[in-house]
Order: sequence, then structure tokens, then C-alpha cells
Amino acid sequence: MPFKAFCRGFAAKAFEDIPTTASRSWPILGHIPALLHPQLGNKGISKQVAKIRAEEIDPEIDLLRLNIPMLNTENDGRVVYVFRPEDAEVIYRNEGRYPFRGDTIKMLKVLRRRRPDIFGGTLGVLLEEGERWKAVRSAVQQDLMRPKSALYYLDDLQDVADDFVQHVRRKTNPETRINEGDLLKDLHMWGFESVSLAALDTRMGLLKANPDEEAQRLIKCSALIIENFPDLIFRSPLWNLLPNMWHSTFRLCEEQFQLAIDLMTAKLRVIEDKIRSKTEMTKEDETEVVDFPVLQKLIMKHPDSPIPTVMALDMVFAGIDTTGNSAGFLLHNLATNPDKQELLREEMNSFGNESPLTPQDVGKMKYFRACFKESQRHTPTVEAAVRILPQEVVIRGYTIPKGTLVFIPWNILSHDPKNFVRPDLYSPERWLNKNSKNSIHPFASLQFGHGPRKCIGQRFAELEILILTYKLLRNFRVEWAGSIRDTPLPTETALTNRPIRPLKFMFTDL
Repeated sequence: MPFKAFCRGFAAKAFEDIPTTASRSWPILGHIPALLHPQLGNKGISKQVAKIRAEEIDPEIDLLRLNIPMLNTENDGRVVYVFRPEDAEVIYRNEGRYPFRGDTIKMLKVLRRRRPDIFGGTLGVLLEEGERWKAVRSAVQQDLMRPKSALYYLDDLQDVADDFVQHVRRKTNPETRINEGDLLKDLHMWGFESVSLAALDTRMGLLKANPDEEAQRLIKCSALIIENFPDLIFRSPLWNLLPNMWHSTFRLCEEQFQLAIDLMTAKLRVIEDKIRSKTEMTKEDETEVVDFPVLQKLIMKHPDSPIPTVMALDMVFAGIDTTGNSAGFLLHNLATNPDKQELLREEMNSFGNESPLTPQDVGKMKYFRACFKESQRHTPTVEAAVRILPQEVVIRGYTIPKGTLVFIPWNILSHDPKNFVRPDLYSPERWLNKNSKNSIHPFASLQFGHGPRKCIGQRFAELEILILTYKLLRNFRVEWAGSIRDTPLPTETALTNRPIRPLKFMFTDL
């Protein structure tokens, strides 16, 4: 250990001295009962954490120690929340070469291990850990994170967004101009349709007047797994202590997972066989593969590996909920801030005209990027970043031991007036004004993460949402048809944050 670190550690207070809640810690459950929200239950844990912080924690210390055995089975249930961006930076700077997220998504790992016929020796880039994660990440990140990889689909994504505009017209009441049902479900269909271009090298047919039935079943499978995920993590730990078949919620999730995997892999097999039949490539040629679809590149580079299939599954399951929810939050923020919507429309009207958007157009949309980044801060889609510390660190004078599970709650950081001036105000200009931007700590809002485990699909998600927003604002004036009090939009947390109430908008043709 370096001498300075040794001195800091020597002077630091013990981990047990970090403030904790006055609520009782129960056997097996730990502090989970204290974190259940009175109305939202385990879908409102971040709100309970914010309440505990406000009412029980010294603001000068601003750390919260909890005991949650089911989230940190190997280290006595040690969990710590950090609430300041400078402390989040310490966590990220000390996450090590192989950032580890612990048991927070253990159920998904169990489901994948029960299908070795599909996943082979890897859980994929989303769920794998340690050196095995690094191997998978290294195998795919170049093809996924290169700007050209996302822009390859620019024209196809515009076609998908055009179809969504027509879908909105079909589902909008001609008299009230308000969408029927919950637009979030439609946005999930758009998200699936968009991500399938890269993941499956095909369209799913979800935005047709008569949507594809198998694709609709896949959407329902994903929704059911996400809906029940919090129960398996925070309410029913017995699924992990007893044989899985005895637990009804786990059985439901496994049934839906198996159905989704079978439907997806059947489509993948047909697509992969077509790609393999027309593609032959020597190892010397591998570095030249640039202008090809992502799935084709992965198959060409890893012909005898489960990586192309697993990566396709990762992209689909990660892209439906997160991208759809993010687009819904952005539309709400623009609808409830019509002045910002008009400024963004002015920017977008200066591009494209009657012709498709070009990569150069996309690169110039600075106000859109400010609007999207502010939407991610104002209504985060990702509730928190999670890390298991690979080494001991000292934060705010307290020792946090190796193996501690640390939460960085973006929901709380992004609405703290210490981090953002007037945090409840939706203000894209805070990311454009040089003085305002310089006053924001770079670790105060990081929805796509940071470091080696930064979201591998960021470029695709941003491009999908940019194009959708462009098409919608060029066709409609979008107004919020819900309660005027819904600012910011009330949310709950399943696997990601989502609106509590249905998304209702008034679409006026321009």
C-alpha cells in the first residue's frame, strides 16, 4: 500500500462508525423492510433511501451504511450509499480493471446458466464478471462503440422512426388528438424495432397496422421479467435459498425467459445461417471489417463462438426498456417545457428538409444533446450505479473495506441542490452555458456510466432517440395530456426507472 494511502487509512474512522438507519436489521432480510416504500413497495427503494438520508443522516458525513445480505452474500451484507459526486468519482477511480457489480442481478445470471445450449461458456457482456467479462468486452466493444457502427444504421433508423410517426397517427384519437393507451408500450415496440436492426439484422414488424405476433410475445416476455425482477431481489430472497422450482415468481420469470430465448434464437439461427453462407473470411482480413452490419461482423470474427448470439440477446434485452423509457422521459420533458421544445424544433428544422438526415447533420445537433443530457439528469432511467470495491478506500474520513457493495444513486445526486442549481427545473442550457457547465461536477450525472464498464450501447441508444425526436418534432407539436403536477414525472423502479402513470400526449400535426 502506498505510504499516503497507509496514513489516510490509519487516521480514518472504522466502517462500523458510518451512519446507518435507526430501523432494525432483520435476519436474512437485513434493512430491506426499512427500504420498502409505503405505496410503491420494492419499486420505491430509492425514495426511501432519500427519505432516510434527509431525516437520519448528518449532512456533513453524507454516507449511509446498510446491511442487505442478499445483495452482498460474500461480505456480510455490507452496503454503502454515497451521495456526493466527488465520492462517486472515488468509487469509479478505484473500481479496478474488472468492475464488479455483485449480486444485484444474480437472478438473470441464474437464468442464463440454466441454458448452456445457448450461452455456452459466457454470460455475456452485461452479466459476466472479472477476466471473463474483460474477454467478452474486448471481443465486441470495437465493433459496437465505433461511431461508424451506429451511423451504419442511420437510414434504417429513420425508416423505423417514420413508421413510428404513422403508428402514432393511427393510435391518436382524431378528436382529442391524445394517444390511446400508454405511449410507453409503443415506445418499447419502437425500441425493439430499432435495436433489432443491429442485434438481429432485421425488422421485427411491430409498427405495422397488424404487428408480428411473435415479436409481440417477445415484448410481453421482457415486460413480465422486468415487472417481477424487484420481488426476487428485495422481497422474496427464498428463491435463492430453496430449490428454484419451489418459488412461483422465479418459475414465472424462468418460463418467460425460456420462451423469449427460444423465440429469439430461432430467428437468430436463420439470420446467422444466411450470413455464414455468404461470408468467408480469413484471420488476416478481420481488421478490415468495418462497413458491415454489427451482427455480420461479430459472426465473421467469431464464427465458432456463442458470442454473436449472446451479444444479440444482450442488445435486445438491454435496449427495449432502457431506450424506450429514456425516449418517454425526454418527450415528457419537452412536452411540459414547450419553450425548450420550440428551440429544439428550430434546430431540427435546419437539417434534413425533404432529404434524409446525414451523419454531418447528426453531429451538429448540439441543442438536442443538451436536451437529452438534461432529461437524463432530470428523470434518470438508470436508478443507480453499483460496484463491489476491489480494494479498501477512504471516503469522508471513513474506511470502506474491500468487498463492500457501493450504490451511487443517480436519482438522488441529480436532484441535489448542492450539485445542480434549481435541480427541479428542466434546463438544457445548463449543459451549454460555459460557466454553468463548468460548475457541474463531471460525476454528478452519468447515466451511461464511466470507465471500462461504460454502457457499450451508448452510441446506438443516443442515435435512436435523436432520430425519433427529430421525426416526431418535425411532424407534431407535442403537449402533455396528463396532470400538470407531473413535473418531474413520478417514477418507480423495476429493472430501470419508469413512469408510474401512463404516458399521455396530445399530438398536433404541423
